[in-house]
Amino acid sequence: MNGITINHSSVGKAVVLVELKISYNGSPHDSFHTLNIISGNCVLRNCNITSSSGPGVYTQFPPSNMIVQGCSVHGGAQGGIFAVDGAKLSLNQSHFCHNAATGLELREGAVASLDACYFYNNGNQGIITRMRAGRLNAEDCEIHSHHLESGVLVGEAEATVNGCNFYGNNL
Repeated sequence: MNGITINHSSVGKAVVLVELKISYNGSPHDSFHTLNIISGNCVLRNCNITSSSGPGVYTQFPPSNMIVQGCSVHGGAQGGIFAVDGAKLSLNQSHFCHNAATGLELREGAVASLDACYFYNNGNQGIITRMRAGRLNAEDCEIHSHHLESGVLVGEAEATVNGCNFYGNNL
């Protein structure tokens, strides 16, 4: 069970969500996602996303493409955005904060391009790439105040980090 599920594979078409407050309330043990993108293109603009159950956003499978602009993804019981299986993310001027786990986690071919984003006060890292994640490109981001872990952890992936500020992280 999820708050919103997108399974839309029309080429060149997108589901666009603008200025929505999307939340899911449930037990953290249930791991329900507020927004679940199975396939297709999704654009989030100026949205506020939170989940007391699972990650705020879960995206998977090519051709899943997600653009996040000016959003806040916070309070995720299992993290902010969790991307797997070749999903492609473009995150711009958005905040990923106060999530119980990681602000952004990439696995199994998922790739992300970040521009002027903020990652802070997450339970683990701000950003983690692991388990054969795809490429991470981060520009002009603020990554700070992750008291239990590092700001960024790159494992089994390529990453380019340019012009980002790191401070107040552990490790």
